[in-house]
Order: sequence, then structure tokens, then C-alpha cells
Amino acid sequence: MGWNDGSLGDAMISETIAAAVKADGELVLLDGASARVRAIAGRVVDTLAGGRSGGSAEGSGADVSFGFPRAVAVAPDRSLLVVDTERHALLRITTVP
Repeated sequence: MGWNDGSLGDAMISETIAAAVKADGELVLLDGASARVRAIAGRVVDTLAGGRSGGSAEGSGADVSFGFPRAVAVAPDRSLLVVDTERHALLRITTVP
């Protein structure tokens, strides 16, 4: 178990809980065990948000934190919506278009 960004051959994803596809075809994965939102584009895995431990905080990048993220969807404004079941919260995550 663990996580690591990088090429598809080198990246590690701990536990895929949910997935969504952005309009540009980028695949967005919710990595539940590492509490991160990950993206796969062009054969590269990157962390879009999360990684801080504990709590729930909206925002972008590493400023976002999740308790138990369990679902992800792409909103019409291209932000991501993440359901955090530990905090009973729906979090909006802003991403670069």
C-alpha cells in the first residue's frame, strides 16, 4: 500500500473508491486510503487534491483534507465534488481547467 505520482509504470494508487471523467477526457480517481483525488492524463498520474490528515477542508491542491472520501463527480463549472462520509460533507475542489 502507498501512493506515488508519476508515469503509469511508476505511480501507485492505494485504493480506488470512485472515478469520474472530466470533459477533456482526464480520468479522476478518488484514492480512499491515501485521502487524495488523483488524475490520469497522458499516461501520468498526478495528485489534484488532498493528502493532509484529518478534517474536511475545501480548496485546491494540498490545502484540501478529507476524513473518508467516498464519491467524486465533476460539476458543471469543472470543479470536483467529493463526498466525505466521516464529516457528512460535500466538498468542492477547485482545479486548474
